[in-house]
Amino acid sequence: MKRGILFAVLITFHILWIGTMTMADAAGPMRIGLPDEVMMSSLLLLLWVGYQATSWARGAIQEKIK
Repeated sequence: MKRGILFAVLITFHILWIGTMTMADAAGPMRIGLPDEVMMSSLLLLLWVGYQATSWARGAIQEKIK
């Protein structure tokens, strides 16, 4: 339960953060390049989501075996 709430908060914050970075240019979204910090945090978030998905799947498999 706590993981799901933390995941939702992180995803929401990340989407809002990238949204504010891309809306900085009135000529259109994604006209400006995103800073390296945003790209690194996207990569870290993706890795974290992958880890959570694998651990959740492992737990589900262990429950099925028992």
